[in-house]
Formats: sequence, C-alpha cells, structure tokens
Amino acid sequence: MHTHAPIWQIKQINTFEGLHHIDHNMIFGTHIAPRIWCTFFGLVMWITIHIYSCVDLMHYMDDAWSYETDPSLVFYELHNTWYPHKQVKLLRLYDDLGLLHDKKKQVFGMTLKIIGLFVNPTDMTISMSDRSCSDLTMAVRAFIDTSMT
Repeated sequence: MHTHAPIWQIKQINTFEGLHHIDHNMIFGTHIAPRIWCTFFGLVMWITIHIYSCVDLMHYMDDAWSYETDPSLVFYELHNTWYPHKQVKLLRLYDDLGLLHDKKKQVFGMTLKIIGLFVNPTDMTISMSDRSCSDLTMAVRAFIDTSMT
C-alpha cells in the first residue's frame, strides 16, 4: 500500500501547538513506527488484561489471540455474530477506544491461523500450508545458492 496516498493522510495527522502536520512516514515508513505501534498495542493489551479482566492474551503487532475454557458464546452486536467471551471483551474495548477492527479477522476454533501458521493447542502442533512450505523451501534454497556469485 502506498503510504503517501491522500486517503491515509487523515490517519497521519500530528497536532502541535494548534497546527496540524501530516507525517508521510508514520505508517511503518520509518524504523521507529513499528516500535511505536507495538508499544501502543501493548498498552491496549494491558488494559484488556488488567482493566477488562481478560487474562491470558497474546499478541503480535495488531493480532491478539487466547484460549477459552468456557464453550458458551456471547453475541457481539456490531458484527451480528457470536464469539467466545474473551473475544467479545476485547472487541468492546476496541469499540470503547475507537479502534477499528475487521469482522473477517475475528476467527475462533480448535485451530487458528496466526501470522500464516496453523496453531493447534490441543495437539500442541504448529504447521504450514503446503504452498507456504514450498515457498519457504524455495526461498531458503535461493538464499544459500552460491552458483550465482
């Protein structure tokens, strides 16, 4: 995605002494932006755990996941969908903070796809799709190929 596009500029406005400045590099265009985001999202997770009493959350960048021991589901009005209790708590915090979230990223089940890996906590396994495994193998082979040097 082109971070200098006008549609993203509204998300890149910094206000200082009453003046509005557009930061064209903040959407991960600088080396510090991911650290800023991770620090912010870490605070969101802290609030979720300590204020919303939603324990055992894990997160990476803007993805959060956990487990649920209670099999009952809770209705989340905004998505018109039933989710596990912890997931609804997190979504309601996002709503309270004004954080946008996509319905398509709200998944749950016995196996979850987390950053491209299939995680099954019941079997204690992590796996990749055949395509991802093949792509990784080709990338490693290309990296170690010394015939081109």
